[in-house]
Amino acid sequence: MLCISLILISTGVFKAGVKENTALFEKELSYINNGIYDYYRDTSLRSIFLAENLSKNIEGVILENGVIPSELFYHPDLLETILNETFDKLLIELQYSKNSGIFLILNATINPDIAKAEYSRAGIFLKNMEAGSVNSLYYDIRYMRGPSSIGRSNGITILPQWEMEFAVSKADYFTIPIHTATESNLPLSRLYYWCPKVQFDNSDSAMLCSVPLIASDGTLLGVTGFEVGSMLFKSNYAPDNSMQNRIFCMLAPYDGTYLNLENAMFAGSHVVRGLIPSTKMKVLTDKEGFHQYIDESNNTYLGFDRKVRLYANDSPYEQEEWRVVLLVPEIDINGKIMHQNRLIISLLVLLTAVFAVLAILISRKYLQPIRKAFDAIKLKKINEHNKTRIPEIDDLIEYLTKQDDKLIGDTFDFIAHNTTIFESFVNNIKTLSIAEKVVFDLYMKGHTSKEIANILCLSINTIKTHNRRIYTKLNISSRKELLVYTQMMNELKQEKNKKKEGC
Repeated sequence: MLCISLILISTGVFKAGVKENTALFEKELSYINNGIYDYYRDTSLRSIFLAENLSKNIEGVILENGVIPSELFYHPDLLETILNETFDKLLIELQYSKNSGIFLILNATINPDIAKAEYSRAGIFLKNMEAGSVNSLYYDIRYMRGPSSIGRSNGITILPQWEMEFAVSKADYFTIPIHTATESNLPLSRLYYWCPKVQFDNSDSAMLCSVPLIASDGTLLGVTGFEVGSMLFKSNYAPDNSMQNRIFCMLAPYDGTYLNLENAMFAGSHVVRGLIPSTKMKVLTDKEGFHQYIDESNNTYLGFDRKVRLYANDSPYEQEEWRVVLLVPEIDINGKIMHQNRLIISLLVLLTAVFAVLAILISRKYLQPIRKAFDAIKLKKINEHNKTRIPEIDDLIEYLTKQDDKLIGDTFDFIAHNTTIFESFVNNIKTLSIAEKVVFDLYMKGHTSKEIANILCLSINTIKTHNRRIYTKLNISSRKELLVYTQMMNELKQEKNKKKEGC
């Protein structure tokens, strides 16, 4: 079992839990990453296509009303007409897309004389409240931005967060693509911009894909694109929590050291509520196969991240790096691995105990005939029936028996030819105490030490004490020698009895 344990340790069985979890994490991350890449690529292409068509439609409406595109800002009376003409196209595009919203923002305001008019822009924002439903053909369109008359005339429910125009003072989804298009001569297919997570009032936070609306004369008419809501992202990319209950993933901007969580999109089950960090997270080196992540509260997470391309190589935004990250609290990973290793160790301990019991039982089984054979030698009862049937042991027993018989015979011959020693032995019997004489007499009758202890109701240790005193007083060194003397005394007694019977 020790060898088995060493083999398990050397072959990395106790680290198999780490390898298994890393493999599952990498597989799940690859699946989510591919899904996000495909979805954001398709949304980008759809936004570019939408911008191309809307640019032509809006320019056509402007020209039909005898105005050139560059003067649109000075003709607020045309804006509602333009929005009316584009509404149906926006609605159809949203219904057949997999996005949670669609928007159009014109680079002009309906009310140029109101306060903060320079930061107010006319437009339409439609939301699909059922974007994350199982049936992609089912939708529930709501009206969040635009003239209320357009929403009512088309029978669209107006959301409580509705406002007539977009406030663009801090709207990166409007200002950045407009500024980039002004400063560059890149084609429209390179000017789309993924705005990090924003939130409109109390509505669902979202990422917006914005594409400039450019007239044929180069005039920037505004921006348009699709929305990816947080709920839609969560429903589409929540990781499989069967491997870890508190696992979650996110799409976050990355600056080379930190993940910006304020602008990240998250997906996970309800159990991760309150667990997901809200500021930034540092990416550290590998730890036992996983990457390690630490937030500003020093909470540690383990997982993997993978770069996802949201832009083409020659895009003005290609330096903005985004990562798909799959994470779980470090304590959860360690707990699962510890549980797996505890099962292995428990199994090893159980096997060790089972093998120990089997070893004892098997040893007793195979040692029992050997023990009986030696007992038989002691009792002079060795025969074919109580041999061990183990050739080596039977040969040893036979040899010891012969040696024992030879020793007894030689001792008997020596004492028989030396009457002085025998007479000394007989005279010393008188020195024995009463208790010692009782034990000696039982030896004379052929009883063993154990039998004498049972007869006299004494412990075997007491009998051994009597034996030592008897040997000392009779000047003998062993029970074998005692048996020789008792055998001679019995023979003399038998001769005397025969002589008496002859007389």
